[in-house]
Amino acid sequence: MQQKIKDMTDDRLLRSNIGEAADQLRNAGNGVLHADDFEEEDSGGPDNMDAENALWLLDEVLLEVYQSTAWLALIKERAEAARERQ
Repeated sequence: MQQKIKDMTDDRLLRSNIGEAADQLRNAGNGVLHADDFEEEDSGGPDNMDAENALWLLDEVLLEVYQSTAWLALIKERAEAARERQ
């Protein structure tokens, strides 16, 4: 996953700050998944705000990688078609 985030950032599918946040979230998730002594009541564990932040970040990643890319391709296609009609 780390390489995929880096590749999407390097390919400019993700803004650098979103890529950095996604990598931080990946690290945090790995820490929780691999912590042998993690307990739900542990104050150092994830909370509702962490979950909300993760969902917001996922929305941003999906928007940038899929929706924005598709919209920009459509805009480019329409602009090229308009130039050809002129």
